[in-house]
Amino acid sequence: MELQCNLIAGYGILNYNTHSLRVEDVIIRQHRQFAVTMTADVAGGISDCHISRCICNESGSSTFGGGLNYSSGCGQSWMTDNFVECNGYGILDNGAFDNRYIGNYVELCGADTLSGAPGYGFYCDKASGLIFNDNEIGGEGGTNAEGIFIRNNGAAHGSFMVNNNLVINPNLRADAAGAGINFGFDGSFYSQIGSISNNQILDTNNKMVYGVYGQNSGNPASSRYWVKGNLVSGGAVLLNDIQIAAGTTKGTVFFDGPSFYGIDNRTGLTAPDGAPITLATVRSAGTLVRVQIDIFATAYTSGTATYTLTWTENAVARTLVVTATALNTLGTGIDLINPDNATNITVQLTGVFVATVKVAAVVEQLDQ
Repeated sequence: MELQCNLIAGYGILNYNTHSLRVEDVIIRQHRQFAVTMTADVAGGISDCHISRCICNESGSSTFGGGLNYSSGCGQSWMTDNFVECNGYGILDNGAFDNRYIGNYVELCGADTLSGAPGYGFYCDKASGLIFNDNEIGGEGGTNAEGIFIRNNGAAHGSFMVNNNLVINPNLRADAAGAGINFGFDGSFYSQIGSISNNQILDTNNKMVYGVYGQNSGNPASSRYWVKGNLVSGGAVLLNDIQIAAGTTKGTVFFDGPSFYGIDNRTGLTAPDGAPITLATVRSAGTLVRVQIDIFATAYTSGTATYTLTWTENAVARTLVVTATALNTLGTGIDLINPDNATNITVQLTGVFVATVKVAAVVEQLDQ
């Protein structure tokens, strides 16, 4: 069935207080509000609703313009294998709990100019029991805001899973902390356990700041989030960048890799660097960081080639220095440091030398 809404001031399909409704194999075009919304105001809400294999595109702007929506009172329902191209929200879950999203595709998700809805691929503020797996967000055209945004704004504290999703070109509006996946605590409610695992996040526009950004400041110590096996490519700040917000309780967010890292790996250098090269920016106080630098001369005539890593600790500039003064002799240094928040860790090759050298540096945050 194809439903042509012609920009009328309403929904494509609105289910109000009906349990177990199926919306399947429908093409919905030019809807001013959501293409499909399921909502309820009856005691206990509604459940077991399904939206499957629908195509929703060419939405207009309205109070909550968007693609698909499980709204107030709708829980324990499914969305599977839908195609969404729209403004405002690709998929919005502000319903009840235990909703599942599998195999959906959201692309070209722009801002809604009338309501101000910024253009999230998937936005959920009732994350208790959420499963959001094997979806593609961004696709052709990306998302104006973050690809996947998750908070739990309800009293239920069940677990959530966000696994095996592909997020492409999020944060086209270039928010200062815009992420591919943003998860955590809203200041009042929380999820007991969360898994953000095996997602791939790709940014070819250099607008994404964080691949995965977590916020659980104020969460009870019993809450746990696992961030495992995510692949982040591109981004305006760091490659493979996973970051937790300042104030986040250490030990409640578990990673399988560093929150930030930087690498320098250059060969065939015959002249000093013109300026320091920033490898990493520190984003929380008291962070424990391991740094290591190496220099090696592959050809040598005279002089001293100096490779210096610089950071700020306790408001004082600190350095780790290695040199090359002979052929085939490794200069190496390693240290554990506590750099100040919001400072840069840099490297630079300097000196007067007639030689060819290669340099390497690794900056790795150890605590999570």
